[in-house]
Amino acid sequence: NYENTSYRGIFNFLRYIKRVKDYNVDYGEIDISSTNDVVHIMSIHKSKGLEFPIVFVSGTGKGYNYGAARDSVVIHPDYFFGTKLVNLEEQRWENSLVKQSISRAMIMEDLAEEKRVLYVALTRAQEKLIVTGCCNNVIGLIDKYKHIVENANEHISYSDITGGKN
Repeated sequence: NYENTSYRGIFNFLRYIKRVKDYNVDYGEIDISSTNDVVHIMSIHKSKGLEFPIVFVSGTGKGYNYGAARDSVVIHPDYFFGTKLVNLEEQRWENSLVKQSISRAMIMEDLAEEKRVLYVALTRAQEKLIVTGCCNNVIGLIDKYKHIVENANEHISYSDITGGKN
């Protein structure tokens, strides 16, 4: 409908959308059941159980978020809580053994969830899977992990899995 007006440009389009929202105009939704020429953009969680001819898994270069495990106080439903301690001799904060243990457990649980999500993402494609991501040192990353490709018949080591950043 906007294209049928005499207005052009992003500024006028945004004003048009604002008016549509202000007046609660409902243009309905397109019926996607009758055509295969559509693009679905969804979270990996929403794609569980579905398959598509072509799948893009994007943002794989983004690092894992372990922020909660690095807080000064960590809280876990099974292991209670752990805190940093003050080293009075050196006048600095140090992680207590309890905090280190709880943080490690939280990181391992987060990593397990990331692996489950990645598995779902990588198993949605019927014909073609395209994985995208950015990194700073591609050659260094290839050199670091080429042993995994060269030994494809073997399992990936625990240290390679837990040492991954993204």
